[in-house]
Amino acid sequence: MTERNTRIRASQIINITPADVDATNSPSNNQVAIYDSSTGKFTWADQTGEGGSGSSYTTPFTNASLSSGILTVTHNLGVTYPVVVIYDENENVIDPDEITYSTTNEIEIDLSSFGTIAGTWNVRVGTGGGGGATSLDEMTDIEFISGTPSDGQVLQYNAEAGKWRAETLNSTGTTSAYRDSFIDDDLSSGDVLVVTHNLEQKYVIVSVYNNNDKQIIPDEIILDSTNQLTIDLSSFAPLIGTWNIVIIA
Repeated sequence: MTERNTRIRASQIINITPADVDATNSPSNNQVAIYDSSTGKFTWADQTGEGGSGSSYTTPFTNASLSSGILTVTHNLGVTYPVVVIYDENENVIDPDEITYSTTNEIEIDLSSFGTIAGTWNVRVGTGGGGGATSLDEMTDIEFISGTPSDGQVLQYNAEAGKWRAETLNSTGTTSAYRDSFIDDDLSSGDVLVVTHNLEQKYVIVSVYNNNDKQIIPDEIILDSTNQLTIDLSSFAPLIGTWNIVIIA
């Protein structure tokens, strides 16, 4: 018998609804589907919020929250080298004495030099992307533009291509993030690191971690263009071991 192929017209294909997604819970308005490779399913979650929902974690704290000047933040985002922003009681961004990456779910923020802090402060931790691609047998019926989703990513539909794209939301709810590691040999003359991030945004958030997983404040960050910036690390050179950088647009 001769085999015949059946052609399916685009008009015969129905839209994929939330009910078609293999998820661990039911969605609410404005939530996104976040993939978890450990379960092979999605979880509907807010894009931001306390407790690590979505791609960022925000929580208030007071002086009573500190232990010997140290604030321990359990963000449960499951990310290496997150982006951290701290706001004082006047909503001003402040630079802590030191930020230490403890685990993929916890950081320590040293605020010792600020003494007894007044009022309520806030800390926001963003993922800045991350995770490697994972092969997903459960998603063979979904056609991606390229690759497959990683932990914490969301699906975005591209109508022009008629396919889906796996993207990572950053702390501002967009999908533009850059992460990389570097060593002393990567520094240019003058002990500066030139980074081509290709995020198409000039005013970005930059976090640099040293080989001890402590976030450092560079001597200077120059925003060269919408796709490139230069980080002056003169006072830290020569660098020891591998350092890391996270950039969020």
